[in-house]
Amino acid sequence: MSVSCSDNARTSRKMSGLAGYVFFRTFVFVALAIVLQLLPPYLADASTRPLTVQTLACLAFPISAKLASAAMGRGALAAEIKGKSSLWRMIGVALLPVIPAAIKGPRPSLGSALRKLQLGMLKLASFMACTIAGLVALQRVSGSQQHAEGDDCPASSSSATNWMAWVVKPLIYYCSGLGLWLEVDGMGDLFDALAMAGFGITPEPHFDMPTKSESLGEFWAKRWNCTVSSLLRELAYAPVIEGRLVRADAAGCSHPSAPSPQPSTAHQLAPAGPVPEGVGAGAGARSQHSGASDSEGVGGAAGGPMRSRGGAPSALRRLAGLAATFLVSGVWHELVFAHMTGGHTTRGVWAAYFLVQAPLITAEANARKALRRRGKGVPRWLGVLSVNLALVAMVSALWMPPMLRPLPAYGCNPRTSPTPCPSSSLLDRVLAQVRADVEVAQANVAAVAQPAVARAEAAASKLSAAWESLLAAAPVSTLNITALATPAAL
Repeated sequence: MSVSCSDNARTSRKMSGLAGYVFFRTFVFVALAIVLQLLPPYLADASTRPLTVQTLACLAFPISAKLASAAMGRGALAAEIKGKSSLWRMIGVALLPVIPAAIKGPRPSLGSALRKLQLGMLKLASFMACTIAGLVALQRVSGSQQHAEGDDCPASSSSATNWMAWVVKPLIYYCSGLGLWLEVDGMGDLFDALAMAGFGITPEPHFDMPTKSESLGEFWAKRWNCTVSSLLRELAYAPVIEGRLVRADAAGCSHPSAPSPQPSTAHQLAPAGPVPEGVGAGAGARSQHSGASDSEGVGGAAGGPMRSRGGAPSALRRLAGLAATFLVSGVWHELVFAHMTGGHTTRGVWAAYFLVQAPLITAEANARKALRRRGKGVPRWLGVLSVNLALVAMVSALWMPPMLRPLPAYGCNPRTSPTPCPSSSLLDRVLAQVRADVEVAQANVAAVAQPAVARAEAAASKLSAAWESLLAAAPVSTLNITALATPAAL
């Protein structure tokens, strides 16, 4: 009896110590995640370098998401901690925007890392060319449209210009989307090279040909920005599907009516059909931390009231998971906009862009399911075309207007300023940074090239002087032969 009591006391102390450690780790991870999200505008001047602030925010988000997910016992970092990986590898997983591949193979070679580096540089160069052309074209089209709407412009010219703007703008938006794809994928390749060469991590791909998506669910779940998709799945979708913040195995307990699914919950509990991952913005990377099942109703979800028959998540729970995932994505994009503009917001427009995806994906999945019941399907070409057109329409209506809206100059408050604040759109500010960076690059190239050109000219001058001295000192016969051999004589 005394032995049993002693064992129980020892177990109780151990569990108490474990709970204290988990609480401390959770507090530290969440605090670091919040600080990282607030840090970017303090590291770069948003008034002159909005793109730099955006880049810093995009680099901070994966770290914050991994820390917050690890605090709940989820995601890539939690798996590395649980698997007792080396400290060096855990640092790489935590700090780099990569998700380790599902299948662990041999350590990546230096050659493969160099190829990744070259591919990333090529994508970034293509992004710069595509983006500069697209932004300049968009600025000119917007300027022409504003001029056509003026009082001194003929009505016929105004209507023609507006018609051209409505035709050209969607094409520019589509090209801008391709440029964003190249930018994020190119930067991802650079970090992949670092992860492979420095930390021995084989990362999952960041994109999977998003232009070939046959449905919105496939676009968000499997093809667009798979790294962020995987992070959002563990951060927002999985807790809603399971009905608990901390994973059951991470908390050291499980509910008898809701066994913890293996190897992961978020992916396995996702609905089948057009949205196999079922998480929209939170789906994507097929990593070892997300499972790999497309079957509806696999595993079990905690929180009985929102479960359907067989323990599978109900349609309401899946919709709630989708909405939570896109809400987190929308709020983060609103935060990035505020960082880039000195505290201004999109007035909820960007958040609406993401939130509208959840009901659209759900309606799309139900429509395709109804068609399959009737033995029909959507042709591949029609699905691809409809997805691309739908995305362009939503970008035109919800994404671009905040970027084109005039904003007061950085640090100028229209309510307290005695004079009208100068205004410019986020697009204008981005273009200003791009132009400034191009000018700086040209100046640096000139600064490096000018000394080299001067040295070459000096060497050529010395060589010419030496040649003339040689001719002057040579005998007359030799001089005549040499003169005949010169280009002038020929």
